[in-house]
Amino acid sequence: MVGGLGDRTRAGLPDDTRLPGFIAILPAVVGVQPSVGDFVNDDRDERFVVIAVETIGGLWRLSLIQAVS
Repeated sequence: MVGGLGDRTRAGLPDDTRLPGFIAILPAVVGVQPSVGDFVNDDRDERFVVIAVETIGGLWRLSLIQAVS
């Protein structure tokens, strides 16, 4: 995953902290379609929320923000 993006918290207030954002490029899988709001876990078991999905050729480009609890 590539980092460097950011998104405000859901409240969108000016003093809200920015959430870490990432881009993941994954091979597309036949019969599976990721959607906005889906959760993705990485190999360190960190959780991310999909905020955008784009299909490019045989790849998915997922924009993610780190889920905070």
